[in-house]
Amino acid sequence: IQLKLKRVTALLTTQQKLICTAESCTGGQLAMWLTELAGSSDWFDCGFVTYSNASKINQLDVSPDLLATQGAVSEPVALAM
Repeated sequence: IQLKLKRVTALLTTQQKLICTAESCTGGQLAMWLTELAGSSDWFDCGFVTYSNASKINQLDVSPDLLATQGAVSEPVALAM
């Protein structure tokens, strides 16, 4: 995974872009992996760990209807995040 992350971060650096993460079941693990890399403050903007449905709705604007019909642990909700 570290090699893949280094490729992504090289692209972010080259293109002068920032990354922001939105996680749930992973509990912030992706953000942790990214910020362990040297120079991450150049391309890592922020991360959200939205474990509850309320935080998905309030912080990431996920539709309550989507959560009700698809469930919090579903591909449509992950995409909405």
